[in-house]
Amino acid sequence: SGVLDDVDFLYGLHIGMKAKKSGELYCGTKDFLATTKFDAMFKGSSSHAGMAPEEGRNALLAASSAIMNLYAIPRHSGGSTRINVGKIVGGSGRNTIPDFARLSIETRGVTAKLNDYMKSNALRILESSAQAQDTTVEIEYMGDAEGGESDELLVTKIKEIAGSIDAFTNVYAESASFGGSEDFTHLMRRVQMRGGKSTYVMLGSELKDNHHNPRFDFVETDMMNGVKLLSLAAVL
Repeated sequence: SGVLDDVDFLYGLHIGMKAKKSGELYCGTKDFLATTKFDAMFKGSSSHAGMAPEEGRNALLAASSAIMNLYAIPRHSGGSTRINVGKIVGGSGRNTIPDFARLSIETRGVTAKLNDYMKSNALRILESSAQAQDTTVEIEYMGDAEGGESDELLVTKIKEIAGSIDAFTNVYAESASFGGSEDFTHLMRRVQMRGGKSTYVMLGSELKDNHHNPRFDFVETDMMNGVKLLSLAAVL
């Protein structure tokens, strides 16, 4: 939309991740994984599982076969790659050949090329799994993110600002490896392409449990210190 085209400095912040303790701060982030999110809808034909199983086309079986083969995609020597099937929904009853199944899938790679490698293999496997059970599969793209790297200029600036805030006792003046994906990279890349600078900060906190876990929680005071850090970054 052009809203970022005249931005000189762009700051992002994430609580936890590599920063596991209150008072810790990583002033930048590197090695974001490029990612593609998509759903695969398998469609078959339902029938009575006891009286006429041969008349059905089992979409759930096709989806299950796809899952096993998706995780068997060979990893790449060029760098880190990931794949995950996070959700499966399918079928309508115990005695019915399932006529539909939906998978929620994501691929990742440390570069766009490696992510494309995982994605192209995943699409091939989904299609062949559907054909093996005489079903069809439709792909719906749900989102994506790019790779990214923090700029050293802003990494240094964040270190200097953090030094003026007593709450930060362990400040790391280097970019930490992320190992995940972040839609912030779309904003980061746009600013950097237009000549601006960006960094993504990891803010430490005593977490009750890991991210994406029902018991996840953090110390709210740490979040307020993050707000203070970003506020100072905006005016200094």
